[in-house]
Amino acid sequence: DNVLIVGGGDSVVAHIEGIKEFVRSVGNVAIVHASTRNAACFVGIDAPQYFCLTGDETTRMKSVISADDYNGVCVLPPYPRKMGTEVPEYARESTYELRALSFSDDFKDSCTAVALETAVQMSAGRVYVVGYDGYKADAASEKAHDLSSENSALFAEYIKGGGELFSITPTLYKELKSVSLYQNM
Repeated sequence: DNVLIVGGGDSVVAHIEGIKEFVRSVGNVAIVHASTRNAACFVGIDAPQYFCLTGDETTRMKSVISADDYNGVCVLPPYPRKMGTEVPEYARESTYELRALSFSDDFKDSCTAVALETAVQMSAGRVYVVGYDGYKADAASEKAHDLSSENSALFAEYIKGGGELFSITPTLYKELKSVSLYQNM
């Protein structure tokens, strides 16, 4: 019924206990890791977990999730992939490739695009996000600015297609509806 997309922002660690309680209290939540940066925080949580693997995410995943701690499904962007394909050995039997992106023709190799498409494929009733903190314009590097623009465009396309996105941790993304993590508990 519900999908929680986890980004790489610091707000995940800052609010992890509240996020865990949110997952328990809301129930029937699939966790989709758009970034594996915070994946170790979710080891042992009783919810299906999906890991979006694009770019360097496989390397990062291997550094934060061991074979013993891995319990999930890896999701790859549609073929052809600009950044190639690498999956940790321990996850090869549980890897899924998206056929296409149904909500966008842009940024097909983006972790956020893969995460949003995973939510679409699950027919999620509600999509919550955490860890999409955003970047202050004056503090953002060019790479951070590009990522922020890419995420904003993908969020806007997802919403234009009829979806809603609820950020339950603090965010600077104007496309996301901010809702307090603690109001549902």
